[in-house]
Amino acid sequence: MFKKLALLTLIGGISLSPGTFAQSTDWGDVAGGTESGSPQNASSQNTGNDPWGNEPVIPEEAPESVAQQPQGELACGEDDPRYSQIVPILKSIKAGEQVEPLQTSFTTYVGLNSKIRDILGDNIVISSPDCSEQFIFEGVLTGKVSVPFAEQWSVINDALRVGDKKLLQFVIENTKAAPASAYTLISLAQYAPLEGQQLDRFYSVFQPAKAEAKDKTPPLMLDIFIQLGGSVKEDDRGVMAYVGSGPHFSPSLEAIFLPDGAGSVRHSISGREISNQVASLLTAAGLKSTVMGKTGAEEAAETTK
Repeated sequence: MFKKLALLTLIGGISLSPGTFAQSTDWGDVAGGTESGSPQNASSQNTGNDPWGNEPVIPEEAPESVAQQPQGELACGEDDPRYSQIVPILKSIKAGEQVEPLQTSFTTYVGLNSKIRDILGDNIVISSPDCSEQFIFEGVLTGKVSVPFAEQWSVINDALRVGDKKLLQFVIENTKAAPASAYTLISLAQYAPLEGQQLDRFYSVFQPAKAEAKDKTPPLMLDIFIQLGGSVKEDDRGVMAYVGSGPHFSPSLEAIFLPDGAGSVRHSISGREISNQVASLLTAAGLKSTVMGKTGAEEAAETTK
């Protein structure tokens, strides 16, 4: 991780990230912070019926650097170190010379200046942490890239915050969420931290039918994960999730428990159908699920082996 962060810093002059990617592993904060775009700030950027506004300006120049050759065996999902010294490679490509394709992580690829990306052309292979690879052919990925959902959400959040619709569409069309653990799935059973203009932008691309609704509820993070092709890891497939709901006079989702001490997440989400909705999503992702009172759910999980 340190090597990857160091490399991204080195190529910062030639890469474009519309904003700092959200780094928190706490899903409740992943789109938060002072730069996340509160309703007050969003109102000043409102462009009427189109929530996207103008596209961001892309820098034109790349700094000088020197190395050209790939350096040894790279780990899956790691960036080619030649990115830190990219200009000689760009010059070679423009001169019509053959260049060994650069192994590139998803986050580096989407952050590249579009001019740099166009010059590199087909000389890129996108590598995922699961060791799957996708090549570029005439500017188009040959298949969907498997990406950890945390990285997908960071890019989505970044695109929504600054109004980069093309970036958001790229994520939807060219990536799929990598399988996640049962514990990660139950942790995603909470509303996405979106509001105002960001929420309008999200629905205009993900669910256009909801884009014009006056009172929009943010989507569940678990729902976004599934829409992006996510599912539970094979080792956790079929694990029972006990969804604990609140009392009838105060319907809500209170907690989700996994069996045999495998983990639990405490929630407090109001809504008459929220527990059943979450249970259905967990089932769609590959778990088994059942809804019962919070106390009964906890006891059932403790006695299940």
